[in-house]
Amino acid sequence: MRNQRAFLDDAGKKLFGHNYSPQGSSSNDYLSLWYTASHEQLVDLGGASLLKKYGSLAKLLGAVYGNEFDFLPWKFASAPRGVLGDLEVVKDAIKKAEQELGITEPLDWYRISMGQLNTIDAAKVVARRASTLAAALKELYPSISWDETVLKKKFSSIRTS
Repeated sequence: MRNQRAFLDDAGKKLFGHNYSPQGSSSNDYLSLWYTASHEQLVDLGGASLLKKYGSLAKLLGAVYGNEFDFLPWKFASAPRGVLGDLEVVKDAIKKAEQELGITEPLDWYRISMGQLNTIDAAKVVARRASTLAAALKELYPSISWDETVLKKKFSSIRTS
């Protein structure tokens, strides 16, 4: 694991500049830069075997830096294959969005806009899987009778970049 850490620290310096330093008080700022990296960039730097071992950049970074930073798979520029349709990932994105947007009651989801989700990088997972959002909300809050048609229309009508 120490060699993997050293490799990623070095790769981070090459990708993000010589001031990249994932250790210290602002390590979250540095580690969040990995959200902009691509699978191909890491392969170009010699990380193909690590990516093969872990299956995705998100899983590799989580294994190496997991104690220091909570990598959210939907925030990566290139989300791991299948992650945006994974119901558990969508549920995690919902919980994170609720924290960041101050959602205190489940029915608050009817007042949330795609723009608000975009500001916290959760829109990508919702726009790609609007029907999954409805399914996840139903599973998280089974006592609520969700209007799936309204949710699908509201969250699938706006595309994100």
